[in-house]
Amino acid sequence: MKRQVSVVHVKGESNEGSEESGKNSPVPEVDAPMPRKRATLRQPNPTRVEAEKPVIELRPLGLITGSADNKLFSLVDDGRLSAGEGVLFSARKIANSKNEDRIAFGQFIGALGDYIYWWAVLDGHGGKDCVEFCAAQISNLLQKNLKKFSKIAEALPKVIKALDASFGKLSPTNMSGTTCLLSCLVRGTLYTVNVGDCRGVILSRGCTNISQINREHTVTDEKERERLEKLSSKVGYKMIHQRDQIKENRDCYQAWFESDKGVAKRLQVRVPPKVQDRFNMSMPWKSISVTSSIGDFVFGPILGPQPDVYTTPLAPRPSLLLIASDGLWHVISNDELKSAVFNFLQEHLIVFDSLEDLEISELLENLTLTLANLAWSKYGGPGALRDDISLVAVYLPSSAMAEKQIFYPTHPSDF
Repeated sequence: MKRQVSVVHVKGESNEGSEESGKNSPVPEVDAPMPRKRATLRQPNPTRVEAEKPVIELRPLGLITGSADNKLFSLVDDGRLSAGEGVLFSARKIANSKNEDRIAFGQFIGALGDYIYWWAVLDGHGGKDCVEFCAAQISNLLQKNLKKFSKIAEALPKVIKALDASFGKLSPTNMSGTTCLLSCLVRGTLYTVNVGDCRGVILSRGCTNISQINREHTVTDEKERERLEKLSSKVGYKMIHQRDQIKENRDCYQAWFESDKGVAKRLQVRVPPKVQDRFNMSMPWKSISVTSSIGDFVFGPILGPQPDVYTTPLAPRPSLLLIASDGLWHVISNDELKSAVFNFLQEHLIVFDSLEDLEISELLENLTLTLANLAWSKYGGPGALRDDISLVAVYLPSSAMAEKQIFYPTHPSDF
């Protein structure tokens, strides 16, 4: 069984990680086509590898795009070389040109000769510079560190910090930043590293059970608030309780948690005058909802990459990995997602554990579109502010197949 992947982008009208909001513009919902029980073979691109090697096809990446007035949606092909990994699908609803979500993925051979597959969802804020830089560089830095370090769990945090350091050297006064959730599959283990508020879940036991694979770095998390409180005494910024406690002439960062009905929602920061000048800021205030990120240099010692690493063994039966930006999780809980996936399978008479490759491809394509549409509809009607939604779905093999690498291509030249 080959591993299958589906990718969904949904363009929103505002970005929770940024102070700025996009313009309101109604977006029509895209109806996801329903899968058939038995998929039909898609017509491949004629590009193939000759001789005895496993077939490598240049298959289409289905991308849904819209016109400027949001009235026209169409399918376009964007060729993507796929080495035994099935078909990738992407759907994006266009609200305006400010989408700051990005998705990256790939495969290579690691330091110990194991095949490594990886997927990442990045949610930018404050501009596109940081998220576009990270999406472009993550593959090179990941391969460099995973070939240098034999222990995956030690290498992944170095990838995140290397992205932050590299972007800082390139653009030290850039005020944009990004979150990043990166998962790597190595034999029977899924390794995940996270900074920010993206979330990954695994649905197992025929998609009747759901488990979250990471903790989010947001001000709503009590542990994150406590970490920032303790960090303030070590790195030289002042935590205060509310805005009226600010001392205007103090040449250090002053920060507090902004609450709504007693629940912390955002981190508010008064930037020191020297930093305001360096970043050419017109106002001394900045706010953000995440407590760890790449970039965001204007926040100084308060915000930075504090990556957490998680190790998840694969289940004895095939399972489904879903990685999404916070635009999905704002409106859909883990239990609601599990119910939506289970109902989708039941409605279309799909037995998750016994699917064939082509059926998996069609399932993931339609399931990701269905979930994206469900989340989009929960934001409200025309004119409602929506966040960007990006979703990656991966069909994970059983632990036994993964350990033997049965579902991987057999030729290293495919990588």
